[in-house]
Amino acid sequence: MAAPAFTDPGPVFTDSGQVQIEWTSDEPVTLTLTPEGGAARDVYRGDGGAVFLSGLAEGDYRMELTGDSGAVSEALAVEVGHQSLTLALWLAAVGALVFMSTIVVIVRGARDGEDAA
Repeated sequence: MAAPAFTDPGPVFTDSGQVQIEWTSDEPVTLTLTPEGGAARDVYRGDGGAVFLSGLAEGDYRMELTGDSGAVSEALAVEVGHQSLTLALWLAAVGALVFMSTIVVIVRGARDGEDAA
């Protein structure tokens, strides 16, 4: 029996804290997630070939698959780097400016239409 293997050998990068992990295996597996400097925890057990993880905090992670026979996959590196708060606030401010400008144009256009009548 071949060792389980990740479909994408990585490394995997996400800026949202969400990641889809896929693998191939001839037997049920346990997917283990280990944060850098932290304790390993099982996040999946079963016959499936994929899992979607969300809510990952910023940092580096290591994932491994272990088959029921004890065969272990190559480790998969996952890096989570959330977008900066400063960028998010700037984009929100630009969106608010565009929204307010659109409201001003609509209101001025409605007033100009009343003056012409």
